[in-house]
Amino acid sequence: MDELEGWLRRDALRIEAEVPPAVTARIREAVRREAEATSRARAAANGRLARAAGTHAGARQHTGLPLGLWAAASLCGVAAALAVVLVLPRLGSDEAARAPHPAAPVATLPPDLAREFPLVVKTADLTGPLEEELDDLKSDLDKARKRVERDLDF
Repeated sequence: MDELEGWLRRDALRIEAEVPPAVTARIREAVRREAEATSRARAAANGRLARAAGTHAGARQHTGLPLGLWAAASLCGVAAALAVVLVLPRLGSDEAARAPHPAAPVATLPPDLAREFPLVVKTADLTGPLEEELDDLKSDLDKARKRVERDLDF
């Protein structure tokens, strides 16, 4: 996986792209508008929370997420981690999915063309690097599963 990451980094460094000033200005303006809209929405939500809680103007207003939303997000994260731990190992045990693919048929030329154009055919190993990457990903997944199981066991 480190080799793939290195390839991707080298490829990214070779990319030469220029963003026209007009596009940069449009992006900055869109980000500014979105930031203003977000801050207005956050201020309105904080005002609604303060009114719902019955706080008065001098009291400190709640600025974070409501407790129910935080708890729901936490439960969703735990459910997703459990799904990874419980479902993915069962998916990887399918032997039919790992069966080797038959070799591609070798192309042949008619005899009169074969004398003029000698054809040298070599089989390309295109699945080797992918299988190594799959093994690396499985190893990473196993490590992550063990960490989650250890965290859930406390």
